[in-house]
Formats: sequence, C-alpha cells, structure tokens
Amino acid sequence: MSILLGSFFFVQWGSHKHWVVPLLFGCVFILMGGGAVSNAWMLRHTRLFAEKQGADIVALDYFLRYYVSPRYRPAFSHLPSPHKAAAEIKNMTKKCRPGTSELLLRVWLPAECAESYIPPEGKIPVLSRYLLVRDKKGCVTVGHSSLQLDPDIYISHTDKQWYDKIMNNKYDDKDEDLSVLDQLKAHDEEGVFFGSYEEEAKYWMPATRTIKVSRFNERYLRLFESFYKKDSTYNLAVRNCSVCIAMSLDIALLGELGGSNMVLRFLRLIFDKDLWVAAFIRKRAEDMAWSPGLVHDYAMAMNSLIERHSGPVRTSR
Repeated sequence: MSILLGSFFFVQWGSHKHWVVPLLFGCVFILMGGGAVSNAWMLRHTRLFAEKQGADIVALDYFLRYYVSPRYRPAFSHLPSPHKAAAEIKNMTKKCRPGTSELLLRVWLPAECAESYIPPEGKIPVLSRYLLVRDKKGCVTVGHSSLQLDPDIYISHTDKQWYDKIMNNKYDDKDEDLSVLDQLKAHDEEGVFFGSYEEEAKYWMPATRTIKVSRFNERYLRLFESFYKKDSTYNLAVRNCSVCIAMSLDIALLGELGGSNMVLRFLRLIFDKDLWVAAFIRKRAEDMAWSPGLVHDYAMAMNSLIERHSGPVRTSR
C-alpha cells in the first residue's frame, strides 16, 4: 500500500498536484485511525480479560500476544491459550511458595564450554561468542543457558538426544559438518527440561557465566514457567534453550519500571545506552536466533537498565 501510494508522486505530478497531496494525507489519517481503533480494541479485550481472570493471567496473555516476536509465536501453537489454561495455571502457582532469592541466569558460552577449543585467528571472535565453535575433534558446540530461582524454579530446555548423552556419559566425538544446524532447525524434536542446576552441573559441567538479577516479578516468572513447560518440544531455531530464557527474563522484568513520573522516566530511558544496546541485541536475535552469547549480553544490559532506573529492591513479591 505504501509503495502504491508513493508512486502517485511520480504520475504526471504537474497536472495532478492538487489531489495527490490531499489523497496521501487522507490515507495517512485513515491508517492512524485504524491503528487507534486496533489499540482501543486490544485495551478493551485486556480490561475485560483482567476483570475475569486477574492481572497475572492477563500479563501472560498480553506478553504472548503483543510482545513476543511473530517469528517465535508458532512455538506456542501447541499450547492452550492463557485464557483456556487460566484456572490450571492459577492452581499450579498457588502451590508455590514465593522465595526471596536472587534470580540467577546461568550461561555456558560456546568458547568456554567446548573441549580442546581452537581459538580464532581474528581479534574479535564474534562467531565463537554468539554462535558456535568447533574443537580439535571437529565437534560443534553451541553453548547453553538456563534460569534459576531457589528453591523450586529451574528452566533449562534441551533436546532429548543431547540430554541422554549427558546423563549416560556417552559423548559423540566424531567430526560434525556445520550443515547439521540446517537439518536441526528444519523440524521439531523431542525435548526435555533439566530438574535442577545441580543435576546439570554434575552430569555436564558448571556454568561459565552467572548473572544475578535482583529486581523481577516472581509471579509472572512462575506463570510463564508453568505455561512453557506444558510442551517440551525443542527446535534449534525458534524454541531452543536461549529462546526460552530470553522470554522468561523478559516477562520476569515486565512492569519493573512502572510507577510515577513516567514521562520523566521515559526521557531518561531514551538517553540510556543500555536501552539501545538491549534493543540492538534483541533485533539481531529476532532476525537470526537467540543464542547463549546474545542472552548473556542482553541480560547484562537489561539488568543494568532496571537497577539504574528503578527504586530499592522489594523484599517480597
């Protein structure tokens, strides 16, 4: 539509200048009005949903509908909608006892968890930090990421084949072609969730990086965990360990900058470098895929942003 309307500028401009500009301005106002009606309808739906199901379920519904990138929404197609699963999710979260521990983001960077790693010749090892590495045996390592909140929350998603290798201590050291990544991202696989960080560290290795997040919404995190773990399907491109952790972190931080003086806070955020760093990383991850390296840097930027622009840490959630 934009290309079609823009082409009117070049269609006999001299003889049609009296109607081309009003037409384009009219189209702009029509599109603005359509956007306003769409937003109003979304807000009405959210308000009615909140009155019926409660704020927590609405936050999860809003997050999945309007915040998750369209590329990753098909990853939730096998799950029931939050509206249908509201009662079950509420019952699951009622059994949990909120803790006061810090939220720990565990990251295994590819270059730091690979055995017999071959350092790159370049000064900026972008590939080895954000994508994958190959060791001297030819094995491909992509790293891993997880999220931990004591005493009972641990989100660590992986494919069942790799999980069985770790638990049975049967590592495949054969040379791997990088085309294996194209084969894996083309279809869904059977996935599994680790039970705890201690289990993962014992049977594989401890995390190479740990980020502590002190401000977060525990209820939202518990809701997302109970919802996400309903389906263990694993997909290297759209439903991998890093996609899961990035979404968990986003919903855990949802609303943490709310409060008074929102206009002043908005202006301060616009000039904060960490906001632009996080936005840049998020855009790259949506265009490519979330990886442990991207999750690590994204979490560092978001954590710094939240701590700088929010008040003192709450003692209860």
